[in-house]
Amino acid sequence: MKILNRLFLVIFCLLTMAPVWAEATALEVVKNTADQVIEKLKDEADQQKIKQVVNELIAPNFDFPKMSRWVLGKNWRKATPEQKKRFTEAFEDLLIKTYSNALTKADGVDIKYLPVHSSENSKKVTVKTEVDRKNGSPKVPINYRLYKSKKGGWKVYDVSIDGVSLVSTYRKSFNSEIKKGGLDKLIQHLEARTRS
Repeated sequence: MKILNRLFLVIFCLLTMAPVWAEATALEVVKNTADQVIEKLKDEADQQKIKQVVNELIAPNFDFPKMSRWVLGKNWRKATPEQKKRFTEAFEDLLIKTYSNALTKADGVDIKYLPVHSSENSKKVTVKTEVDRKNGSPKVPINYRLYKSKKGGWKVYDVSIDGVSLVSTYRKSFNSEIKKGGLDKLIQHLEARTRS
């Protein structure tokens, strides 16, 4: 799927929730994290180091339970607590593995950060970026939808790449799989993918 092949671009613009940045704007947090990721991987990018960077800098910035609820939509309400737990864990593992694998392909990327249009007290913002891969390909717009956590700081709850929402894309794909085989089968499929 085209959107999944481009997910490696997401890694460079993700947010961090380090307490020292709790009062930073969403845009500042995105830029600081991107700089940290690039710095950590510029000299060495073996699979183990990439996985470590993803777990330390990327994963804490996503609200996986919220994303899981939205991805499953009406199927979330029908799911048992055990199914919800297993799906959330499998979905998180899938995204982390996707990012880790995609990072090995990321090279020569420039990021342009666009102005954020929101009020000072906004609880939700969209951080817009343009990623230039310097290989002659068109620039790719990547937008991050974030909300202000009650604990402070910003959390990602959706990402759109080239105008295509990550949550919406997975929702369509997963709903189709659930219609064919049920939620348990989808969960087993996701768990198998992350193990392979």
